[in-house]
Order: sequence, then structure tokens, then C-alpha cells
Amino acid sequence: MSGPGAITRIWSANPSGVVRVYLDGSATPVIEAELKPLLQGELQPFAAPFAFRAAGGYNLYFPISFARGCRITIESDK
Repeated sequence: MSGPGAITRIWSANPSGVVRVYLDGSATPVIEAELKPLLQGELQPFAAPFAFRAAGGYNLYFPISFARGCRITIESDK
């Protein structure tokens, strides 16, 4: 996404792979983690109550703002 904004929620019914979040044109991700542990709240600072499993899905409610743009990638063998 180009321009200012915020990621407010990441959700998956079947999380797998490595997620990377790049902000404002940086070549280095601000988040690089296995998706399932991230969304289950196993990684700091994204523990409960920000991340949890509910109603068959995995959720992360952790606002991440950016000024110039955002790119999110997921790399998975599946």
C-alpha cells in the first residue's frame, strides 16, 4: 500500500509460513516471524490480549502505523 495508514488487524483461519512487514520503503522488515506463533500471542510484544485464537481463527489486533507505505509478505511451503 502506498501512502500513510495503519495495519489494525491480521487474521488467518490457517496460519502458516513466515510473515514479513516492511514499512515506509525499508528493506528490513519491522516484523519477521512465523505466522502461527505470532497470531497465537507467543511472541512479545504481541502476547494476549493483542493476539489470540477465537471462533476458529487466529487474530492479531496490534496497530502498526506507517507514513509512506506498507508491504506485507508471507513465505510458505504450503
